[in-house]
Amino acid sequence: MNNDSIFLYIIAALAVAYALGNAYGFFVKRARCSVTEGTVYSIWTPGPEKTRFRNSKWAKITYKVNGKRYISYNRIQVPMSAEVGTKITIRYDALKPDMLYSFSWKKIGIALAVAAACVILGVITQLA
Repeated sequence: MNNDSIFLYIIAALAVAYALGNAYGFFVKRARCSVTEGTVYSIWTPGPEKTRFRNSKWAKITYKVNGKRYISYNRIQVPMSAEVGTKITIRYDALKPDMLYSFSWKKIGIALAVAAACVILGVITQLA
Protein backbone atom coordinates (compact mmCIF):
# COMPACT_ATOMS: atom_id res chain seq x y z
CA MET A 1 0.00 0.00 0.00
CA ASN A 2 1.49 3.34 -1.05
CA ASN A 3 1.13 6.78 0.51
CA ASP A 4 -1.43 7.94 -2.08
CA SER A 5 -3.75 5.04 -1.25
CA ILE A 6 -3.43 5.66 2.48
CA PHE A 7 -4.20 9.35 1.98
CA LEU A 8 -7.30 8.55 -0.10
CA TYR A 9 -8.52 6.01 2.47
CA ILE A 10 -8.11 8.58 5.26
CA ILE A 11 -10.15 11.11 3.29
CA ALA A 12 -12.79 8.43 2.68
CA ALA A 13 -12.93 7.61 6.40
CA LEU A 14 -13.30 11.30 7.30
CA ALA A 15 -16.06 11.76 4.72
CA VAL A 16 -17.94 8.74 6.07
CA ALA A 17 -17.56 10.04 9.63
CA TYR A 18 -18.92 13.43 8.55
CA ALA A 19 -21.89 11.80 6.81
CA LEU A 20 -22.62 9.54 9.78
CA GLY A 21 -22.39 12.49 12.19
CA ASN A 22 -24.88 14.48 10.13
CA ALA A 23 -27.20 11.49 9.75
CA TYR A 24 -27.00 10.77 13.50
CA GLY A 25 -27.79 14.40 14.29
CA PHE A 26 -30.68 14.36 11.86
CA PHE A 27 -32.27 11.20 13.25
CA VAL A 28 -31.67 11.96 16.93
CA LYS A 29 -32.80 15.57 16.80
CA ARG A 30 -35.66 15.26 14.32
CA ALA A 31 -38.09 14.49 17.17
CA ARG A 32 -37.12 17.79 18.81
CA CYS A 33 -37.17 19.66 15.52
CA SER A 34 -40.05 21.91 14.46
CA VAL A 35 -40.56 23.75 11.19
CA THR A 36 -41.69 27.34 10.66
CA GLU A 37 -41.25 30.20 8.25
CA GLY A 38 -38.71 32.88 9.07
CA THR A 39 -37.32 36.06 7.59
CA VAL A 40 -33.67 36.78 6.88
CA TYR A 41 -32.57 39.27 9.55
CA SER A 42 -28.88 39.78 8.71
CA ILE A 43 -26.47 38.34 6.15
CA TRP A 44 -22.76 37.57 6.29
CA THR A 45 -20.56 36.42 3.41
CA PRO A 46 -17.05 35.05 4.00
CA GLY A 47 -15.78 36.47 0.69
CA PRO A 48 -16.44 39.77 -1.06
CA GLU A 49 -20.18 40.13 -1.73
CA LYS A 50 -19.69 40.56 -5.49
CA THR A 51 -17.86 37.23 -5.70
CA ARG A 52 -20.36 34.47 -6.45
CA PHE A 53 -17.91 31.69 -7.31
CA ARG A 54 -16.80 29.78 -4.19
CA ASN A 55 -18.73 32.08 -1.89
CA SER A 56 -21.74 31.55 0.33
CA LYS A 57 -24.26 33.52 2.34
CA TRP A 58 -24.91 32.89 6.00
CA ALA A 59 -27.87 34.50 7.74
CA LYS A 60 -29.45 35.07 11.11
CA ILE A 61 -33.18 34.50 10.90
CA THR A 62 -36.08 36.07 12.77
CA TYR A 63 -39.17 33.92 13.36
CA LYS A 64 -42.09 33.37 15.75
CA VAL A 65 -42.67 30.35 17.97
CA ASN A 66 -45.84 30.23 20.10
CA GLY A 67 -46.32 33.97 19.65
CA LYS A 68 -42.80 34.88 20.80
CA ARG A 69 -40.34 36.42 18.32
CA TYR A 70 -36.84 34.91 18.15
CA ILE A 71 -33.63 35.87 16.39
CA SER A 72 -31.54 32.78 15.73
CA TYR A 73 -28.44 32.30 17.86
CA ASN A 74 -26.56 30.62 15.03
CA ARG A 75 -26.33 31.43 11.32
CA ILE A 76 -27.51 29.07 8.60
CA GLN A 77 -26.50 28.94 4.97
CA VAL A 78 -29.03 30.58 2.65
CA PRO A 79 -29.20 30.82 -1.16
CA MET A 80 -26.95 33.42 -2.80
CA SER A 81 -30.10 35.17 -4.04
CA ALA A 82 -31.36 35.74 -0.47
CA GLU A 83 -31.48 39.29 0.85
CA VAL A 84 -32.57 40.81 4.16
CA GLY A 85 -36.34 40.31 4.32
CA THR A 86 -36.41 37.11 2.26
CA LYS A 87 -38.78 34.49 3.68
CA ILE A 88 -37.40 30.97 4.12
CA THR A 89 -38.50 27.74 5.79
CA ILE A 90 -36.38 26.83 8.81
CA ARG A 91 -36.04 24.05 11.37
CA TYR A 92 -35.50 24.93 15.01
CA ASP A 93 -35.02 23.08 18.30
CA ALA A 94 -38.39 22.91 20.10
CA LEU A 95 -36.63 22.82 23.50
CA LYS A 96 -34.34 25.73 22.68
CA PRO A 97 -36.16 27.76 19.99
CA ASP A 98 -33.30 30.19 19.29
CA MET A 99 -31.16 27.35 17.84
CA LEU A 100 -31.63 26.50 14.17
CA TYR A 101 -30.84 23.15 12.54
CA SER A 102 -29.24 22.88 9.14
CA PHE A 103 -29.06 19.13 8.53
CA SER A 104 -29.23 18.29 4.85
CA TRP A 105 -29.57 15.05 2.91
CA LYS A 106 -27.57 16.72 0.15
CA LYS A 107 -24.55 17.15 2.46
CA ILE A 108 -24.81 13.53 3.58
CA GLY A 109 -25.07 12.30 -0.03
CA ILE A 110 -22.13 14.38 -1.21
CA ALA A 111 -19.97 13.17 1.69
CA LEU A 112 -20.80 9.55 0.88
CA ALA A 113 -20.06 10.15 -2.83
CA VAL A 114 -16.66 11.66 -1.93
CA ALA A 115 -15.95 8.65 0.29
CA ALA A 116 -16.87 6.21 -2.50
CA ALA A 117 -14.73 8.09 -5.03
CA CYS A 118 -11.76 8.10 -2.65
CA VAL A 119 -12.07 4.37 -2.00
CA ILE A 120 -12.24 3.64 -5.73
CA LEU A 121 -9.25 5.88 -6.44
CA GLY A 122 -7.39 4.30 -3.49
CA VAL A 123 -7.94 0.83 -4.93
CA ILE A 124 -6.86 1.98 -8.40
CA THR A 125 -3.67 3.61 -7.11
CA GLN A 126 -2.93 0.55 -5.02
CA LEU A 127 -3.23 -1.73 -8.05
CA ALA A 128 -1.14 0.53 -10.27
